[in-house]
Amino acid sequence: MTLLHDGNGLPITATHPPAWLVAMLVLALALAGAHAVETGPQVDRAWARATPGAATTGAVYFRISSPTDDRLTGLATPVAARAELHTHIEENGMMQMRPVEGGLPVKANQPLELSPRGGLHVMLIDLKVKLKVGDRFPLTLTFEKAGAREVSVQVERLGATGPSDETGAQGPRP
Repeated sequence: MTLLHDGNGLPITATHPPAWLVAMLVLALALAGAHAVETGPQVDRAWARATPGAATTGAVYFRISSPTDDRLTGLATPVAARAELHTHIEENGMMQMRPVEGGLPVKANQPLELSPRGGLHVMLIDLKVKLKVGDRFPLTLTFEKAGAREVSVQVERLGATGPSDETGAQGPRP
């Protein structure tokens, strides 16, 4: 005896769920997947230059994009004692590097590039290891709303102007 029937009077079985149930499940999965993609800042193209000799500092660059406003408030990595957001400012005709106070605003749908050409970068202070071409290391970025995001930083050659692509070619030069 079948207790459940579809709208056409046919029995509902485990092998043939009703079309409306299948449609609802597909819609729910699609919405869950779309929501997961748009839940705060995404960080990509993270890279650093190799460090020469006995250097104790390094720099990391990346791109942040977000569907919602947020603020980058903290940085950490096991390869350095400290990681700080820095910028370049002109002071008395000289370019000076200064920490960014109060975090970095990330505006919705306005990608933000930290690059050697743009002045903004993550300064690695008191490196614990030498950064060597081809190595990777983790960097944790903490956002005010989205929380922590860990990215893998690729170490590029000394003097690189951007991250390598899959063929090993360097990014564009200024």
